[in-house]
Amino acid sequence: MATTGLPATMRGLWAKDGFEFGVAAACFLGALLLGPIRGILIAFVLALVNLTRRAANPAVDVLGTTEDPDQALPVLGDATESEPGVIVVRFSAPIFFANVGLLRDRVHAVVEAAQVAPSGASDGAGAPAVRHLVLDMDGVTDIDVTGADGLEQLRSWLQGRGTQVHYSRVRPAVADRLHHFGLDERSAMFGTNRAALEELRSR
Repeated sequence: MATTGLPATMRGLWAKDGFEFGVAAACFLGALLLGPIRGILIAFVLALVNLTRRAANPAVDVLGTTEDPDQALPVLGDATESEPGVIVVRFSAPIFFANVGLLRDRVHAVVEAAQVAPSGASDGAGAPAVRHLVLDMDGVTDIDVTGADGLEQLRSWLQGRGTQVHYSRVRPAVADRLHHFGLDERSAMFGTNRAALEELRSR
């Protein structure tokens, strides 16, 4: 029968990913109790939920520096700045309604932590602790309207603290979206994070 290998397949799914096991189980039971079309529809909806869940919780990393030009910039642990006065933040998903709040909260936390860190102390003239924030957009493939609104709010918050926002590793289609939403005004775009750090460390 076609279901002969089903138990082994389900055990494999359970061992690898509990949520995907749930999707497969719902599809099987839906097809068994409601018919194959409805079972497939149930699986499709659950798969969309799973995709949204993953996209809503992407990695948001602060990147450090390295002397090796051939080595990728490392992900920092507890450090708050890539270099004194400059932070590079990598966001690894399209920016949309479900995750722009995560990006905002992470940037707020990092910038505020830099304000109180020893290396982030303002100078006597009142210069901001974080002069520049670079968003590494290599993992960003799109920006929706809500995501653009959230980015604009983040930019306003940063600029109110004297921090300029820039972008690195931006895909052409995403650069068009940034321009369309007016999010590239007063912002530089860099081909690499290393180029951004080299340019901004002296500004």
